[in-house]
Amino acid sequence: MSMAIRFLLTVFVLITHSDSLLLVKQSDASNTWGLAGGFLDYETSSIDEAAIDYVKDQTGIDVELSRIVGIYRTEDEEIAIVFHAEIKNGDLVLDPEYKPYAGVFALNGLPELEESHIKYVEDYLRKSDRVLFGSR
Repeated sequence: MSMAIRFLLTVFVLITHSDSLLLVKQSDASNTWGLAGGFLDYETSSIDEAAIDYVKDQTGIDVELSRIVGIYRTEDEEIAIVFHAEIKNGDLVLDPEYKPYAGVFALNGLPELEESHIKYVEDYLRKSDRVLFGSR
C-alpha cells in the first residue's frame, strides 16, 4: 500500500519599489518581519489568487504578480512558492491602518527577518531570471 504525502503549501510575495522592500510583522510577540503571505487553502484559492489576496489583506496594497523568485522546501516540510510582484498603482504608500503591521524598508537597512525569508530575499537580490529550487 502506498502512502500519499501531502505538503502544506505557502505563498509569499516580495514587493520592491526603488531600493525598498515591503515587509509585514510576523507576530505581535516578536520583532521579526517577513514577506506578505501565508498558507494556501486548497479548497478556496488558486495559488496566484491566494498570493494577491494575502498582500491585500496584510498591507492594503493591490499587486500584480510578475515572476516566481523560487520554490522551496522548508524545515517544517512545507512547500513555499515565492513571487515577485509589481504595485498596480505604482506607489508604495501604506494606509495608516496597516502601518502597525507592515512597513517599507531600505534594502540596505532591513530589520530582523524571519529566518526562512532571508533566503527568499537573497535569491531575489541575485536577480536570477529562472525559477530557483532550494531547501532551507
